Amino acid sequence: MPAGVDRKGDRKNREGTVKAKEYYQQMLADINTNGEDYAIQKLIDSLVKESEILRQQRHAKSVSAIISIFKELCVKWNAICRLESRLIPDGFKKYLQGRMPSIADQL
Repeated sequence: MPAGVDRKGDRKNREGTVKAKEYYQQMLADINTNGEDYAIQKLIDSLVKESEILRQQRHAKSVSAIISIFKELCVKWNAICRLESRLIPDGFKKYLQGRMPSIADQL
């Protein structure tokens, strides 16, 4: 069995990262207690923190490696969007493009 895969064939969740379904459940709890705007901002902040964790775990130093991590998290955002209709598809990508215009065309 390849490293990083459990008996069911699912990828093991790396320490410090969260699956889309877990982000969705946390977001619902945050919406109920703090409102939608807070929950969405917290989700974005969590994905940004996860990008830093992944960068450190993978020893990513090149721009292309970091962009790959961002793309992976954009896919995760879109997976959350399929669970929660209040989110805008590609919203995390648009957020990153606004924050980092120099890499916008590479996302």
